[in-house]
Amino acid sequence: MSPAATILIPTFNRYPYLRRVLAFYRSRRFPYPVLILDSSQQRLPGYVRGLLEGNSSVKYIRFPEKTPFAEKLARGLALVHSGYSLFCADDDFVLPSGVSASIEFLEQNGDYSSCQGITITHSATPSRLASRRFRWNPSPEDAKSIEFENPALRLHGHLSKYTLPTFYAVHRTPLARLIWNETCKYTSDWGLSELFPSAMSVIYGKMKLLPVLYSSRERNLQSWATRQRLECMYSAERCQIAASGLALHLAVVTGEKDRAFRLAWEAISSYRSHVLPNAGGSRNKIVTSCLHLPWIKVFGRTLLRFQRHVRSSLLSSRKRPDVLKALENSGADEELETIRQHVLSSSIHCEHLHSSRDLYRTSSSPALAGQSFPANVKTD
Repeated sequence: MSPAATILIPTFNRYPYLRRVLAFYRSRRFPYPVLILDSSQQRLPGYVRGLLEGNSSVKYIRFPEKTPFAEKLARGLALVHSGYSLFCADDDFVLPSGVSASIEFLEQNGDYSSCQGITITHSATPSRLASRRFRWNPSPEDAKSIEFENPALRLHGHLSKYTLPTFYAVHRTPLARLIWNETCKYTSDWGLSELFPSAMSVIYGKMKLLPVLYSSRERNLQSWATRQRLECMYSAERCQIAASGLALHLAVVTGEKDRAFRLAWEAISSYRSHVLPNAGGSRNKIVTSCLHLPWIKVFGRTLLRFQRHVRSSLLSSRKRPDVLKALENSGADEELETIRQHVLSSSIHCEHLHSSRDLYRTSSSPALAGQSFPANVKTD
């Protein structure tokens, strides 16, 4: 009998994080198989190899390091045999109870293409007492389900207020394959490789946000998004190509071939107009420019980090009764405590996380070859 769902973990040059999340799932006896999609420049270290050996529920797939992000996910989905699938970043944690609730909802609601629960964030920073300080942070976004009957309204509503991507939600695997195969055709950069599949998902069905805890995500306190980078990622030409791909599917679902491209372009334009004026954030413009000056590099990074910490604290202080209720009723206290222990016991420095993210977006080094792997590890 095939498993109900498969969790796919894409990774790139972040083996300490991969070890952490695999150790978490092993400690919780995660009920769903895990598929690791690795395109790292580095060799697989022994501490990760040890977690793979003898673990039949985890499979490891090695990709050439130049493999585009969308292609890696599409090729990973082709290996999935379960009815449902979901992605998890290597620095995040998905709660089994949230996945199970999402699958149960999709089983009973065929007009929904995806489902997920409430996400919180976690962070651990050094304290003055030479120990690590852990903190839970409710996500500040006012995320809601997307339940318009009209696919064009769902598309425009989702992209005009893009607070909750469907990227990490549970999908039916056949639809997920279609979404990511099309993403490979119509996107060529990091930003649209997230936006396009989220848009495809709401074209083909509604998105449900359940009042249950679903995942905890690592906070990102640094930004790679300069205005120049965002203008390249969301150039008019790239957005038009993406809109043409969305239009084809919008026409299939709605039957409105004549209006499909205009509707898709308006939806992407609403997102683009929101992102580009704030590229890097006007409040961060001066600080970001400081980072290019070696003699104040340390000061600039410290100021930027402090600035974002203050803003995050203000946003997190808002009342979030949905998060509080989910925390009270989730019954996930033991899972959350396990996450806290794994984060605090790891020796990962946040700079490693951010530098590897940047490298992933600009990687152009030759692929590794000639490694040997355990029996449940496949190379490509």
